[in-house]
Amino acid sequence: MKVLSRTSLILLFPSGPLVHGRIVGTTVTRNATVNEIISSRSSDSTRSRERLGASVDNAESLNTTIGDEHELEGISNPKHTDIFSDGMPSLRGPSVMSRQLLICKNWCPGNSKPWSKKCNWLNCEGCSECNPPPENYADNFASGSYGGNTGSLNWIGSWTSSTGVWITQMSNWCKSGYCLRLITDYNSNVKSERRADLSGASSAYVTFDHKATLAQGGSATVEVSSDGNNFVVLGNIPGNGQEGSAFYTIPPSYFTGSFRVRFRASGSGWNDVYIDNVSVDLFSSGAPAPVPAPIPAPVPAPIPAPVPAPVPAQNFNYADNFDAANGGSSGNSGNDGNLDWATSWTSGTGVWISQMSNWCESGYCLRLITDYSSNVQSERRADLSGATSAQVTFDYKATFDQGGSASVEVSSDGNNFVVLGNIPGNSQAGSASYTIPPSYFTSSFRIRFRASGSGWNDVYIDNISIDLNSISGPTPPAPTPSSPTPPAPTPASPTPPSPTPQSPSQFSSGCGKSAQEGEYYITITSSNSARKYYISVPSNYDANFGYFLVFGYHGIGWSGDIMQPYLRLEGTSMASQAIFVYPDAEYLYWPEWGGSSSTGWRTGQRSSNEDFIFFDDILDDVANNHCIDLSRVYVTGQSWGGDMSSSLPCARGNKIAASVSVASNEALFFKGFPGYMHLYPAIQPQDCDRPVPMMTMHGRRDTPYEAWEPANWWYDINQCSFPGGGYFDKININTPGTYTDTGCSAPNIYVLYDNSGATQHWTDDHNIPQNYEDVAMNFFLQHVLP
Repeated sequence: MKVLSRTSLILLFPSGPLVHGRIVGTTVTRNATVNEIISSRSSDSTRSRERLGASVDNAESLNTTIGDEHELEGISNPKHTDIFSDGMPSLRGPSVMSRQLLICKNWCPGNSKPWSKKCNWLNCEGCSECNPPPENYADNFASGSYGGNTGSLNWIGSWTSSTGVWITQMSNWCKSGYCLRLITDYNSNVKSERRADLSGASSAYVTFDHKATLAQGGSATVEVSSDGNNFVVLGNIPGNGQEGSAFYTIPPSYFTGSFRVRFRASGSGWNDVYIDNVSVDLFSSGAPAPVPAPIPAPVPAPIPAPVPAPVPAQNFNYADNFDAANGGSSGNSGNDGNLDWATSWTSGTGVWISQMSNWCESGYCLRLITDYSSNVQSERRADLSGATSAQVTFDYKATFDQGGSASVEVSSDGNNFVVLGNIPGNSQAGSASYTIPPSYFTSSFRIRFRASGSGWNDVYIDNISIDLNSISGPTPPAPTPSSPTPPAPTPASPTPPSPTPQSPSQFSSGCGKSAQEGEYYITITSSNSARKYYISVPSNYDANFGYFLVFGYHGIGWSGDIMQPYLRLEGTSMASQAIFVYPDAEYLYWPEWGGSSSTGWRTGQRSSNEDFIFFDDILDDVANNHCIDLSRVYVTGQSWGGDMSSSLPCARGNKIAASVSVASNEALFFKGFPGYMHLYPAIQPQDCDRPVPMMTMHGRRDTPYEAWEPANWWYDINQCSFPGGGYFDKININTPGTYTDTGCSAPNIYVLYDNSGATQHWTDDHNIPQNYEDVAMNFFLQHVLP
């Protein structure tokens, strides 16, 4: 969060290590040394917390928890905030509005004016001009039963019940006197779900009230499924004992007749979760019924040619029951299906092929134990490239220490895994079955079992089978040649992807003109102001070669000439084919960021945004004076520059081929900024120019910055179907790695990094990661403007 102090801004430019984006006390420490940062942490922080403590709820809420509407009054930012060192509240999550207002917002997307100009902030006045209210499935549990219907549509079936699921009374909180209640006192995995038909929806949302108290290691979630088998977590429910309301957008890929919403409480000990006023609100497209075409005069039907009978689908499976005939305790390569696995089960500390005669049916099982490692996993590869449908089944038995967990996961490439489901740790034998999404039908498919947590977490897996239907089965491997071909020599260094051959039709008007080489400032007029940008033109400039153009945006208090060496882009192997520009932000007063002054970027989605226009003017100036391939214009930036490189592609997607955003803040430039809606209007994902290839990088320890939230928005902007990592809300991803969403109109990639082991660069997670420059440039070279 770019929170500036209420007093004058002091910019420090000492030598020594840089810490980016940290704003402490009354000093912006963008260029402060570590000692200066430490010394600036004074009693101002304590006084600020005490001053605002009565008016700002600092509960440990997750991103979609929403405050009551009366708490929007009196402070510039509403309920569920974090207080940072200068006492200013920081907005959390994709919504800053009351539940009533959120519903008001969703009535207006089809109108020509922004909903925020039609609907009053506090009571939705003016919404009579908007679309009619949605149809909804709802249950306020007033009936005291599992089958309540209080919406305009009737649910299909009742809430499922089992040990630990109750319809219970809590007169001091449940609005109707009754709630859905989940308790894990006798069962460590308690859940209840209900089915609704969303097949006719064009958009849908789920809202509910909640109150939960969680033991150490406990959790509570809301989840959705398109088929009743495979569930994905929409978000977590805070367990701080505080009342709250939540609002989530349901992805379009879940608009089916078999849709489920599910609430889950997990963990050992007493985890107690109340849910009330559940509503699934949906909008249909409202398109008029098609007009029947005129009936033509009858024409004699031609005699059809014989049609060959369709080839029937065949059933195949990869299986392993770990029986003794396949090697017993030393065998990790059993093949008990009619297809052979491509590899053996991977081994490591805590992975065993073990005997448990009283449970493993063949006497042997795959066993994972976390006694010496807190993250134990084993995976195996299979070829699913010819499948039309696939399902995995297995038997399990697991015992967890407090906070332990186990899961089954899949990957299409062996790098990015998503969770299909969790394995209960109640020491009870069970069986599981999961449908594998079609996007994972590749020759590099992997299935993986994982046990996690400190202490003794003990997981047995047996009778694994991947059953697939196929027209012809997986493609058989090519025959082995009679004599092996020697391997090609290993190149000295990795070769970056080759750019798409140049298209002179995309070259700019500056081609054929000579240009000054090197690094220097250029001043232009933009929005009636003199603005500067720092340009880097490669040596041996060729006036007839179409260079790709990279914009690099700096953070608070910086300038383009400082950002250029920091990003290190000119040190990459492809830099000789690029021209780089580093715009200078203006020094402005920022009332929305605490009322201080600094250089920074205007990121709101408005047509008059001066910094978006500055981008246009720089692009025109560079293209008119240099030979630029206009199909290869890219954007990147860090901190406030990360905000810019996430927001700008929405507004200028027809000019930007791809973007890499690092260490950005929450998505106020998409969801709107209360009190400053004229500068940061709320938009819908479809309001962006087009889906744009986007990579969002976030440091694991980079708090309070919230780069995961813009990544969530780009999931919707790029029309993705399934999230990398298995979580729609990327705040739930905690393991560093690269997570690629699938089923997208344009790539959306989330990179969680950890700089703690850095040896050549900064160890602070708000800084760019060690390999940033190569990852960014390689990503750029894979994409051109359509």
